[in-house]
Amino acid sequence: DPFWNHVENLPDIPDTLIERLSHYFRTYKMQPGDRTEASIESVYHRQHAWEVIRSSLEDYREKWGE
Repeated sequence: DPFWNHVENLPDIPDTLIERLSHYFRTYKMQPGDRTEASIESVYHRQHAWEVIRSSLEDYREKWGE
């Protein structure tokens, strides 16, 4: 996808897109009339995201096996 060809890490993504994605994930489960949003404490770089994914896979395998 030509839009993502240059993206290697968080600084390569436009701030506006990060803000839109953050808004989406804070509000996508809200019902009409709700005023409570989820919170996003931080936006992490690629390396940290991979570490979280690896860790969650290890946790899954420990609990459920391969």
